[in-house]
Amino acid sequence: MFKSINHLGNDKISYTVDTITSSFKIIDDDFEIITSATGSPMAYIGGGPLGTLNAKALIFVYEERKLNVVANLIRMFLYEQNKYNDKNWASIEKNIVKNTKFNEIFLKYKDEVEKYLLIV
Repeated sequence: MFKSINHLGNDKISYTVDTITSSFKIIDDDFEIITSATGSPMAYIGGGPLGTLNAKALIFVYEERKLNVVANLIRMFLYEQNKYNDKNWASIEKNIVKNTKFNEIFLKYKDEVEKYLLIV
């Protein structure tokens, strides 16, 4: 089960290029991994310090391990909301909006995330 994610830095950031790559350390009950994700610079600056690249990195890791992506995305969104103590830009709802706009692989899980949130 997801425990935390830490932004380790950007390999390349420039607002004149098409992509940015950010590295993350994901800590789970069963593993720790350093991974990265690449996306639009707007995906980075459009969402505070982590933008949507953290969700993209998490999706890649949990898909590859054939673990529950939706449950762990929600845990990550809750983790961020609590870590930054900011329900304005770090809320689950804001994360859904940002990821819908800037994270194409999130779209595969969007309906399930929203369905789960209706139950809670």
